[in-house]
Amino acid sequence: MLFYLFLLAVKNFGGNAEHTNYAPVEFTDFWFAHSEAVAPLKGLFAQPIAFQLEGTSALVYIASRKGQVGVMSLSDRKLLWQKNLPKALLVQQKGFCIVDTMGIFPAGLEPFIHFVDLKNGKEKWSYPLDDAPTVPMTDGEGIYFADARGGVYRLNREGEINWKTSLGEGIDPLRMVPAMTQSLLNIATSSGMIYGLLSGTGSVQWKASLGQPFFGGVMGIPGRAFVVLSRGPKTVRLHLFSLGGKELWSMDFPIEADLKDVPWNWALSTTGQVIFLSAGSTVYAVDLDGNFLWKQQVDGYASGILSGKKGLILSISKEKGNAVALVDSENGQILHRIRGEGWFASPAVWLDDRKMLVVGNEDGKLYFFTLSR
Repeated sequence: MLFYLFLLAVKNFGGNAEHTNYAPVEFTDFWFAHSEAVAPLKGLFAQPIAFQLEGTSALVYIASRKGQVGVMSLSDRKLLWQKNLPKALLVQQKGFCIVDTMGIFPAGLEPFIHFVDLKNGKEKWSYPLDDAPTVPMTDGEGIYFADARGGVYRLNREGEINWKTSLGEGIDPLRMVPAMTQSLLNIATSSGMIYGLLSGTGSVQWKASLGQPFFGGVMGIPGRAFVVLSRGPKTVRLHLFSLGGKELWSMDFPIEADLKDVPWNWALSTTGQVIFLSAGSTVYAVDLDGNFLWKQQVDGYASGILSGKKGLILSISKEKGNAVALVDSENGQILHRIRGEGWFASPAVWLDDRKMLVVGNEDGKLYFFTLSR
C-alpha cells in the first residue's frame, strides 16, 4: 500500500490532443521474447518516456527520486547525459514536453520549470513560480502549465511570460495535466471546476462544474471533445465534454476498497473512438458515445496503460509476480504476459525495427523487453 500511495503522488494523467508533447509510438502484432535490465541512475524511477529528435536514434528520458534526470540511447543502453537538479525531488519527476530539441519539465514539487537541451543536458533557463507546477504542454510555440495556487501560465521559448491567469482556487499539480483542444487550454481545479482558456491570451472562455472533486487528468480528443475524471465517496466518474464546455455524458465506475488511494490511468484508442481506463485491478473500455464495451480483471494493480493498433500494453504491479501484459483491445482478453521484478511504473514504448518496450521500476532499474511477432 505504501507504493500505491507513492504512485498517487507521481502519476501523470491524460495528455493533449491537437499538439502532442512527444510523438506517440504505435505497435502491431508481437509477443514478448526476452528482457534485460540496467540501472543507469540511483533511486526510484518515474515513467520513462521514449522519444526521438531529428538526427538521433531512439532515446529514453529517465528520472530518479534522488533529483537526477537523464537521457539514454535505446540502441546501446548508454547514458548520454545526466543532470542533478538543484534540490532532490520531493516526488518522482512527473514528465516533460519537447520543443525542437529542448525538454521542458517540472522539478517535482519545487516551484520551477526547467528548459534543458535533450541532446546534452545543458539548461538554457529556469522559470520560478509561486508554487509547484503541473506537467507542462506545448503547441510548438507556447509552453503552458499551471501551479498549485491556481495560476495558469504561457511562456515563450526564451522563458519569458506571455500571460498569466489566476483561477482563484487550488490545482493539484500531481494529478492535473493541461490539455489543448484546438485553441483552448483545458484546466481543472481540485474542487471540480473545469475551465477553457484561450491559448493566445489566457482569457477564460467558459467554465463548468464536475459536481464533485477533481480526480485526474484532462485528455483531449482531437477536434472533438475532452474527458476528465471526478471522484465521489464510492465511485469515480468519467465525464465527456464538448469543446465548448458542455457535458455530453458521464459514467460512474466503482472504487475498489483495497485500492481506493491509487491513481487511475487511461489511454485513447488509435482510432480516437474508444477510451481505455485502468481502475485499480480492472480495465474498462468505453466508446465516445458513452457505451460500455468491456471490462477485464487483472491479477494486481494496472499501474500503466498504453494503446496501440492491435492491442493494449499494461504494466501490472503486485507484491509478487509483477507483469507486463498484452491485451486485445477489441474484447479485453489478456493475450500474453511476462513477469518482472519489483513494482513497475508506467511503461514507455519505443518500437523501431527491433520492437522494444521499456519499463521502469522502483529499484531504479529499466527493463528492456525485446518484442517479436
